[in-house]
Amino acid sequence: MKKLLLCSAAVLVLMGGCPAELVPGRMNANDHLRSLCVGVSDAELETTLSVVDAYREEGMSRAAALTAVIPTCEADMDCLNCWTAIVDQVYGK
Repeated sequence: MKKLLLCSAAVLVLMGGCPAELVPGRMNANDHLRSLCVGVSDAELETTLSVVDAYREEGMSRAAALTAVIPTCEADMDCLNCWTAIVDQVYGK
């Protein structure tokens, strides 16, 4: 799962971001992410949050961020749920 998250973040390098309402603490690992991203350390979660935020700032839409991980996660619902929670947290949903 750790490798999957980091690979997913790398996939987003070629994409841009979009503005989001900044929520205090959105760049921090929290219990919600920990419960969905089992086995991923806080440091890895925060790195992934930072990478996704960098793409958001470059103009990548929330939909593009969610779509980008589908080939990496394939049918792994745990991966998809984790990634969705990360994207939602960064994009302020």
